[in-house]
Amino acid sequence: MRDGIYPWPNAYVYPLIFMQKDTRIKNLKITDLYRKEYNIPVETIHIGEKTMVDNLILDNIVAENHTGEEMPMLVNNGSVKRFVTNNIMNKGEV
Repeated sequence: MRDGIYPWPNAYVYPLIFMQKDTRIKNLKITDLYRKEYNIPVETIHIGEKTMVDNLILDNIVAENHTGEEMPMLVNNGSVKRFVTNNIMNKGEV
């Protein structure tokens, strides 16, 4: 469990973009995303277990981490057949 912040300290904190488990996604393009995090270093994009993505494009994404802890851009617990990235910056990583 990831601890939340006040007023819900025991709440689960989801990533900004969350693909639940056992999902099939044909095409997903995430573009022009800017994240500046000071509170909870949860990943920006999460692909759940047994989730299959045929075509994933990440374009023009910036994540600034000011938490002092590791904050991955992407956690992939599923599978991605075609993965394309362009202009990706993960700033402030430990």
